[in-house]
Amino acid sequence: MIHNYFLDNDLGITDMARLPIMRTLYSHFYFGGFPMERFDHVADNRYRKAALTRLGSAIGRPLDVDVRVNVTPPDAQRRMVEADARLMASLRDILIEDVRFFERYAEGR
Repeated sequence: MIHNYFLDNDLGITDMARLPIMRTLYSHFYFGGFPMERFDHVADNRYRKAALTRLGSAIGRPLDVDVRVNVTPPDAQRRMVEADARLMASLRDILIEDVRFFERYAEGR
């Protein structure tokens, strides 16, 4: 539904980010009102191996940190967006509620 709206209205990435449901997708739509403290483990995927090692220790079972499933394939357009500091700063400003939510709960912060 959102994907179709994006396509039908020829939205750019910042236009998409400004949609109310996208601006607070995690903090309100997915997790709004849920007591995040109930999660025993929330991790930042950038530090996946260390997080999985800690999780394995916590559950008393080593996890194979090299196993990766559902990995997003490399994409030139995504790399271009990530390399654009001005665009990334704009997206951070637009999505600041979700950014702060992530920073508050992601492990290692």
